[in-house]
Amino acid sequence: VPVALFALAGALLGAAIGVALFLWWRGSRGLRVQLAEALRREKIHISYQPHCALASKKLVGAEALARWTHDEVGPIPPDTFVAWVQAMGLRQAFTRYVVRKALDGVKDRLTGAEPFYLSVNVFPADLEDESFLDFLVGCVGQRGGHPSRVVLEVTESAKFSSDSPAELFRRFRTAGFKVFLHDFGVGYSNLGNILQWDVDGIKLDRIFVQSIGDLECATPVLDQVIEMARQLDVQLVVERVETQRQADYMIERAPHAVGQGWLFGRAAPAGVIVAGPAPGALALAL
Repeated sequence: VPVALFALAGALLGAAIGVALFLWWRGSRGLRVQLAEALRREKIHISYQPHCALASKKLVGAEALARWTHDEVGPIPPDTFVAWVQAMGLRQAFTRYVVRKALDGVKDRLTGAEPFYLSVNVFPADLEDESFLDFLVGCVGQRGGHPSRVVLEVTESAKFSSDSPAELFRRFRTAGFKVFLHDFGVGYSNLGNILQWDVDGIKLDRIFVQSIGDLECATPVLDQVIEMARQLDVQLVVERVETQRQADYMIERAPHAVGQGWLFGRAAPAGVIVAGPAPGALALAL
């Protein structure tokens, strides 16, 4: 009898797990379908996280961040729905939607007298899309802006179909846009990319900044990357700066770098982009 009971319990547990997995799959599949609808109904919103000069903390730009809050489920993590965007073949529609919305939100800043740039994440396939450059030029021009105030962020480890990403970057840079490598340092053994691709800037991966004062083995590598950026005369953007200690370390070594993170302001709608410490930033950094 005990053996039979164990067998029954095992069967019930297996059935419960099966049901749970099915419900999860159905829910995930349903959300994917609704993502396309959210895009069509313009329910994907744009938030902007400030980019500030490290030394002065003055606002110099902002990164456009796509956000989706489902009516029933709540906020869907960007890493999750952006992966769905690619899997569902929505890449072109998504990127162009984000570009238009992001430009609209900060149009006055992009055409104002104060220096300000908009940073937008793009997929490698966007740069390989023959029509994307004309689309960008048209979008910026229609809003009275200039390409020099738009930065295209490309993940360093991104996979290109093209044998020559450098040529792709050159097309956009020739048109006036800037190209930054995002998450730089993840592929540290691949530092040749920055030489071959001739980019305008690099955004340090957060692991380097978070290691300041904690991992002695990481800071020498960080110092080498900072020195390399200086010698190549490319803009250095430091992501996930949460404490003044981290900012001071970078200011001492790269006084002209740009900082992004809780110390400089949280992501916010276009109308309330503010440079300055986000409430609770110190608590989050501990």
